[in-house]
Amino acid sequence: MATAAVMTLSARLATDLVMAMLGQGQFTPGRPEGKPALGVLYDGLSRQLREQAQIILLTGRPTVPQDFFGWGFGPARKEFAELLPSAAPPSLLQHFAGSWRDRRLLLLSLRHGLARQEFDQLFHLLTVVGDKGPVLRKRWLEEQMRGNLPHATLLFADDLRDLGADVSWPVQVALGWLQRDLNMLSRLDGLPAAAQAARRQGLFDAVLGMVSGIGEQCELLANLDRIIEDLHNYDRDEFACLLLARFDPRILAEVCLGLCGLIERLQQRIEQVSDAVARERIEPVRWITRRVAELLVEDGHATPAHYHALVLQKVLLYEEIPGDIRARVAALQVLTSFLANPQRYFAEIEGSHSPEVLEKRLWRLLEMLPNMLRAYRFDAAREVVAFAQRFGPTFDLSRNAELLTQVRETAAEVLATGETVQQSELMKALPQMGRTGLHLLIDLADHSQRSVRRVALDGLCAAGPAVVPVLFEALESKSGWHYLRNMLVILGKVGAVGPKVESFYRRALEHPEAGIRKEALPGAARLLRENAADLVAERLADPDPEVRRRAVTCLGMTGITAPQVYDRLAEFLSPKGADDMALAVVATVNRLRPGERAGTRVEAALIELVGGGWFGLGKGAADRTLRMEAIRALGQFPSPRARKVLDRLLKDNDGGVARAAQEALVSGP
Repeated sequence: MATAAVMTLSARLATDLVMAMLGQGQFTPGRPEGKPALGVLYDGLSRQLREQAQIILLTGRPTVPQDFFGWGFGPARKEFAELLPSAAPPSLLQHFAGSWRDRRLLLLSLRHGLARQEFDQLFHLLTVVGDKGPVLRKRWLEEQMRGNLPHATLLFADDLRDLGADVSWPVQVALGWLQRDLNMLSRLDGLPAAAQAARRQGLFDAVLGMVSGIGEQCELLANLDRIIEDLHNYDRDEFACLLLARFDPRILAEVCLGLCGLIERLQQRIEQVSDAVARERIEPVRWITRRVAELLVEDGHATPAHYHALVLQKVLLYEEIPGDIRARVAALQVLTSFLANPQRYFAEIEGSHSPEVLEKRLWRLLEMLPNMLRAYRFDAAREVVAFAQRFGPTFDLSRNAELLTQVRETAAEVLATGETVQQSELMKALPQMGRTGLHLLIDLADHSQRSVRRVALDGLCAAGPAVVPVLFEALESKSGWHYLRNMLVILGKVGAVGPKVESFYRRALEHPEAGIRKEALPGAARLLRENAADLVAERLADPDPEVRRRAVTCLGMTGITAPQVYDRLAEFLSPKGADDMALAVVATVNRLRPGERAGTRVEAALIELVGGGWFGLGKGAADRTLRMEAIRALGQFPSPRARKVLDRLLKDNDGGVARAAQEALVSGP
């Protein structure tokens, strides 16, 4: 409901903005309701700008002017046609696109801080001279030179340079916006230096706010050199540093790797097809990548992966890497070489002239595993483990505690910070590594981070029955009750069977930790069925209320063999008891349908819950769900008293209660 309301408000705001820019409907100049309507539109935009820093409309390329995009109407960029309500006439967007084409208008930006006077002045320009493109642009620039309209921006076709179809349209417009407004700002001699710096920072933030995602931000930086030569009073390195300072360091770290990837693709084009454009572009991209790298290094956000990519793409020299991390970067370089031709490495190991050389080379290969996981190359990690296993248990990761810890923590890092797809791929890869992978999953399921434990548990359950012997194997070295609880959950989900599993469940039911007893109950009930009835019933006297409630639920799977168990259940149905426990008892009675075998105490307790009581007095359980389930359970009892209570409930003021009583009478004995 809330989402629909938000979408309706966004649609209304987008439609009113279009109509106001067209000067149509209630916004038609001269209409008495025009000024109030513009005030309402301003109020709506102001509210939106308190949540979103900027609202942008951007028309499409000249060849597709109707392809508008909108920012700031919601959390993500959207095609403008999606923002308009379905009731809007189809011609509205065509008319809007034609109006922008006639004005040679490309972009409208409204930013946080927009005042009513500034808003009115903007729409005066748009509606009075808006049908004449060159005149509108001239008037707009005059207002900007006077320092007016600081929180609104219009960009025109005449403000753009032709950067070619290979540069995405939003990036072309962003670069044109940067070039025009920075040059305009440099001509405002009367503006104090502090005010100029603030205006420049605001411009940088506004421009970066319209490029969407890492890809477009990389593209913006990669083409920055194409406007720098036309900027007034800016050295290119100084300008790059000013702009990069407005980036979030975490985003800049991703951008750095993205730029390195772009350099790699350009290099491939040069080598494969001798692409002249790529040859021209590669050095400017290396220049901005180096500026990004310098900022990351200065702020302490450069990782070995960054240094490796930067050296690989000839942005930095190996000698420029800090000495304390050169070994890790060198390891990444070896990994890159391995991934390019893994079979060559395997062949060299197999051709080793002595066992000592083979052992040394094979362990060096296994030591690449953490970096493979960091690079999300789970396929390569799986292949390496499988290759090592061919040489016997000597090369199992369990023989190298330090390496095993590194692999485990790297896998945990992927599970904690990786995308859902990466987590899923890792969960598929680890079980395919045999015992080694399953032991890693078991360790991850006992990790300190809850998110890691949850994903690892799901991975173990998905591994199926193959995980069962490894679980018992790991049990010998695990201390504490948390592993036992996880093991019980996994055994239940994979459907483990056999005498060893049965014995494990029986011991767990007597464990001093309540959490273990609670998790053992469903497994024992599933495996032993009716043979577990007495075992489960014993837990009705457990000191922990959660264990008692789980036992009641599990009796619905095992059945009840001893009549006195029903007397114990009747005690849980006391009006003074907890509703959740009473609901569990009623659910079990409804599942087993024991009827008269449940005994008079259960029947009397159900009558109290439904509101029968002695002489028909009492309102029954306060929880309506509990009362309804108790009515259905009472239908199992053929006694005159039970029938009389149900008959009385047919006249209850609550229609649901009356229907439940009718169904109970029909389905009863």
